Amino acid sequence: MAATAATDVYRQGAMGQALKDTLDELCQSQQITPELAAAVLRQFDRSMASVMESQLKNKISFRNGDCKTYKLNDNVWDIRLAQVEVTNESDRFTLDKLHIVAADAKCFS
Repeated sequence: MAATAATDVYRQGAMGQALKDTLDELCQSQQITPELAAAVLRQFDRSMASVMESQLKNKISFRNGDCKTYKLNDNVWDIRLAQVEVTNESDRFTLDKLHIVAADAKCFS
């Protein structure tokens, strides 16, 4: 079940990993086909992207960070910052390290 860098954003989380493990077990016991497992993972990717877009409305801003690394791979940005001032609707704080992974939602459709 190959994935792109964009889908790895969701699949590497706890829910995605649990889903992959369960699908692997079902395939090994021949309860489902690998094709069905792949279809389930594709639907998971689409569903996660939809939820992120429609239901998460929190906004944060950050500044004064020292950019340690950044890269763009398969339409996914991977950015690592240090000493970042973060502000949300009610708080302001400084993080020693911040790792941002951002993917274009169009990659999941």
